[in-house]
Amino acid sequence: MTHRVLLGESSRFMRQLFHKTLEPLAMNIVGEAATQADLFTAFETHGPDLVIIDVSIGGGGAEAAQHLLDTHPEAKIILCASQSRLPEARAAQAWGVREVLQKPFHPEKLQEMAIQVLMS
Repeated sequence: MTHRVLLGESSRFMRQLFHKTLEPLAMNIVGEAATQADLFTAFETHGPDLVIIDVSIGGGGAEAAQHLLDTHPEAKIILCASQSRLPEARAAQAWGVREVLQKPFHPEKLQEMAIQVLMS
């Protein structure tokens, strides 16, 4: 079974890393967004199984996650953050964000986390 993944990430390098890390696990990146507005449009267009959002995307990743969960409570979201933004990302777990991934990360950690969230 192939899982549909939506990325909310402004860094091209990081988007490439997500592709390289997730695609071997039958996870298809169906959309990419660098801003909240693009993320919301892509979510409605693709209906992803998993959304991975960086807190630093344009408009704010934590706020984007909160909006998605307000409108789609079933959404499975992993929020990514650097060390300095971890408190903001962890606070989003109270809204229903499934996991927080600290950057930089090991690819295996992302793979493990993505599988765990998809199975939950």
